[in-house]
Amino acid sequence: MAGADPVLTDASVRCVLIVTDSTDRDEVVRDLVTRSVPVTRVVVVHQNGAAADELGAALADARVGWRFVVVGAEASVGRIRSRIVDAGAIDAEIVVLSTEEPDVRSMRRRDVFCGHCHVVTGATTAVDGTVDCSGCGSNLTVYYHYSRRHAAFLGFRADAEDLP
Repeated sequence: MAGADPVLTDASVRCVLIVTDSTDRDEVVRDLVTRSVPVTRVVVVHQNGAAADELGAALADARVGWRFVVVGAEASVGRIRSRIVDAGAIDAEIVVLSTEEPDVRSMRRRDVFCGHCHVVTGATTAVDGTVDCSGCGSNLTVYYHYSRRHAAFLGFRADAEDLP
């Protein structure tokens, strides 16, 4: 996970907060911690939301000079990154390390933002696949556009071009 090296080896960084989506990533996290120069904190946020309070407390403690490394599956790193940005961090302070190969055509857990009712639906799908929106019930085509703000791919009605 060489993408985090500039953060881990920068002596001017006061603290590195490593956030991961699963204890399955323990080996990766241990490697990041051992390579980290500054003091490091680790928070594990499970899919069911466990440790969300711990992440909230860590973000409340964050100050200038902190950096954030997010490790996990595509869908969860996007949500965690979005939460860190909402807490006031900027892009330059965040490193995202996805444990999945970047393949939009593969079937995997993705969040899809409905362009019609603005609800985010979680589903196992590929980009260009379809998903039923959990908000308005529309059949959505999953588009390549990924919103870092919503941590989701854009979905639009599959029949949008057929409507009068």
